[in-house]
Amino acid sequence: MGIYKPGRPAKYDPNTGQGNKPPQAPGEYRIRDGAGKVVYVGETNDLNRRMNEHKRNGKFN
Repeated sequence: MGIYKPGRPAKYDPNTGQGNKPPQAPGEYRIRDGAGKVVYVGETNDLNRRMNEHKRNGKFN
């Protein structure tokens, strides 16, 4: 996949707030649909900031 090694093994649900929040660190992330299928893969310098951007832009249902 990307240049980053696999990150947190725990999942985080931004809609409910359950799980471990992503760190403010570089990494690779995946957005899954309701069935668990990966619909988006991205890389960022700040996982927490990027998750909040996706949340504000309506990427999460």
